Amino acid sequence: MATSVRYHPPVLRTQRSMRTLAWLGLIAALAYLTWRGVWRGTAMSGDLAVGFSSARAWVLGHDPYDAAILNADFLRAGGGALADGTLLESLRNVYFPGTLPIFVPLALLSWPEARIVGLLVNVAASLFVAVGASRLVGWRLTSPKSLALSAFILALAPLHTTIAFGQTGIIATAAVIAAMLLERADRPYWSGFAYGLATVIKVQIGLPFLVYLLWRRRWAAAIASCSVLIAVTAVSAVRMQIAAVPWLDSWLANVSWLSRPGGINDPSLANPDRFSLIDLQYLLGSVFTDGLLVQAVTFGSVGAVALALVWFRRGRDARPDLLTLAVVSVLGLLVAYHRYYDAVLLVIPIAWACSVMGTPQRHLGMVVLILCADFLLPFQSIFFEIGQRGILPASLTGGVFWNAVVLAQHVWALIFMAITLLVAAAGDRHRRENDL
Repeated sequence: MATSVRYHPPVLRTQRSMRTLAWLGLIAALAYLTWRGVWRGTAMSGDLAVGFSSARAWVLGHDPYDAAILNADFLRAGGGALADGTLLESLRNVYFPGTLPIFVPLALLSWPEARIVGLLVNVAASLFVAVGASRLVGWRLTSPKSLALSAFILALAPLHTTIAFGQTGIIATAAVIAAMLLERADRPYWSGFAYGLATVIKVQIGLPFLVYLLWRRRWAAAIASCSVLIAVTAVSAVRMQIAAVPWLDSWLANVSWLSRPGGINDPSLANPDRFSLIDLQYLLGSVFTDGLLVQAVTFGSVGAVALALVWFRRGRDARPDLLTLAVVSVLGLLVAYHRYYDAVLLVIPIAWACSVMGTPQRHLGMVVLILCADFLLPFQSIFFEIGQRGILPASLTGGVFWNAVVLAQHVWALIFMAITLLVAAAGDRHRRENDL
C-alpha cells in the first residue's frame, strides 16, 4: 500500500526555519546574559553595595554619604570580602537624595540576601524591557520577529554590565518602557508616575523624559511625574534633616571628589578609568584639556540637535511617537554623565528601528540597528585592556586616534545614531507637509 507524504509549502518551511532560528538566538542571548551578567553579579555587585549601605545608613539616621559610616554598616550587614575598607571609599555615594528610599527594601536584608534579590530584580527588569519593546513595536510576542528583537536586546552588553555591577539603569529603563506603554493606553497619570519613578531610580535616565513631557505639553503626565520626584526627594531630605546629619555637605564633597581631575568621573585623559564613559564629554576630553570648553561644546552640540528635533516635531501629536522618544534617549546619553551600562536605554531606538521595517525609512532603521550592534560587546573595555597589556605598540595606543576614535567608538555610535534619527525626523516632517 502506498504511503502518502505530507507536503509542506516552501513558505511554511521558511516560517518554521525562521522561528527555530529565532528561538535559538533567544536561548543564546539568555546564556550570554547569564554568563556576563548573573554569574559575574554573584561575585561583584559593587555599585549595589553603595546603594544598599546608603539605604541602611539613611534608615538608621546616619550620614548616607559618609564613606566610613557606609563601610562600617556594610561590614555589619555581612559585606564580607567587599567590605575591605576601599570599595566604598573609592566609589563614594553620589546617588541623588531621592534615590536612597528606593534601596530601603534591600537594606532590610543581609548583604548576601540583598545581592541575590538585586540580581533577580535586574533580570526580571531585563525580561520586561525585552517584552515591552515588542509591545511598543506591535509584534506578537511569540512571532519570530519578536523573538529576534528580544534576543537582540538581551544580548546587549550594557545590560549584562548593569546586572553584574548591581546598577539601577535597567530598572529605570523598565519604568520608562512602562510609562510609554501606559501613555499609549491613555493612562496619563499612571504614565507620569512611571516616568517619575524612572527619574527617582536614576535621575540621568529619567530627567530627559520629564523634559519631553513638558515640551510635548503632556500636562497630566508631567504633573504626576514631577510630583513623584518632588515627594520622594522631600521624604529623603526631611529624614536626613531630622537626623541632623550633614548630608548635603557630604554629598557635594563626594561629587567634587569623583569629578576632580583624575577622579573616576573625570572625562579627561587624567582619569585612567574613563574608558567606560559614553557621553560626549568623554570624546571631547580626549582632544581638549579645557573642561569648560568641553562642557560648552557638549551642551551646545546636543542643544542644537534638540532644537532641530523641536522644529521637526513642532505642533501637538495625539500620541507619543517612538522616533521622538528614541532621539530623547540618545541625546540623554550624550549630554550628561553616563557610563557604558546606561546604554540599556538603546532599547528605545532599537524598537523604533524595528517599527519602520517595511516602510520608506527602513534603511535608516537598519543603520540604527547596526550602530546599536556596536553595543553587543564592550569594545571600549576590550581595547582599553589591549592597550593596558601592551598587546599593541605604545606608539599606536598612546595617540589621539586611539583615545578619540578607538576608545570612544561607543560615543561615535551614539553620535551617528542621533544624526540618523534626526534625518528620519526631517523625512517625517517633509512627508507630512507634502500630504497636506
